[in-house]
Amino acid sequence: MLRLAAPAAGQPEVFKAEWRIGLFCCLVYVACAAIRLARYNAENVQGEAAQKRFTGMPTPGAAGGFCGLLLLHEELVRLGLTGGSPDWAELVRWSLGPAAVLLGVIMVSRQEHVHVFNVYVRREHPPIHLVFLVGMVGLAIWWLQGLLIAVAVIYVVSGLVLNLMRAIERRTARRRGDTTFHPN
Repeated sequence: MLRLAAPAAGQPEVFKAEWRIGLFCCLVYVACAAIRLARYNAENVQGEAAQKRFTGMPTPGAAGGFCGLLLLHEELVRLGLTGGSPDWAELVRWSLGPAAVLLGVIMVSRQEHVHVFNVYVRREHPPIHLVFLVGMVGLAIWWLQGLLIAVAVIYVVSGLVLNLMRAIERRTARRRGDTTFHPN
């Protein structure tokens, strides 16, 4: 899917340093994914149906975030946003390694992420959710890659926003003198 530009005389060149840095970033991501899965198995004492949040980004969510970056690169190439100043496709390509490391670190962090299925699918919803769903289907028909990129980015960022909001709530509760703050 991700392709290197081939020089005029044959095969694309990948320099030894680029290759090693890429392998290192992949190794960090895979190691963090293994740690995340082991921690989930050790910490998940209640049934999955009762769970509304994950501690650390779930591995499929991190993989979706990384795939969203890959899709963004391919979409930028398809739209012809290469070779300019700045070269957006090249910028996204060079961000893949650091993004893999960052997603790995977020997987093993203590930041909470929403359990999307249990929170948004397994309960009754107000009618406005139907309008939102129709809009999502329309966007999927019009520009599927854009929708997938947006969903991946929103899920990755949602954990950071959720934790920031909870920190603000805790700070506000402490200022009021409320020592019984419960995050749920």
